[in-house]
Amino acid sequence: MTIGVLLALYFTNLKTNYDNNLLIIKSRQSFYEEIESNRKTLIEDINSMKTQLKSFREIVKIQSPKSTSDFRFNFNFNYLSDGAWKTSQVGNVLSLYNYDEVSTLVEIYSSQDLRKWIFENLYKTLVSLNSELNKESRSIESQFVTLIGASESLLDLYDHYLKEHQPPR
Repeated sequence: MTIGVLLALYFTNLKTNYDNNLLIIKSRQSFYEEIESNRKTLIEDINSMKTQLKSFREIVKIQSPKSTSDFRFNFNFNYLSDGAWKTSQVGNVLSLYNYDEVSTLVEIYSSQDLRKWIFENLYKTLVSLNSELNKESRSIESQFVTLIGASESLLDLYDHYLKEHQPPR
């Protein structure tokens, strides 16, 4: 009788471990694919933001508009996916990961949120210009540079994660 109970516990534990390992493999694959996709988007955004910053500097320097009504500027920004992160939190999958990997993922998705916040503040500044553009240009330029720097730091985090956590093919 005791041996039967021990065998039942052993096989239950074996099945649970198998299911958990399968869940980890699937979630790691989701993270990897999402981060890889976000990386491609981020590279495009960084290049676009550098071009936009250059254009902004030229507008301020060459045209020197006296009022914001003379100011026309196109601004492109892509939001990065976080579906794998949200799904893993809801499904409590992260409790199965080791601490270092969870720490890296927290840093990545927190950096994405910070980048989004910096962009939204820059956008609000651009939309709500209500004084002379030349007075606002340093603040706007500084926000641009901060956004580009945050994006480049996030790109480094992506590269590190993708290198360290390549899923088996």
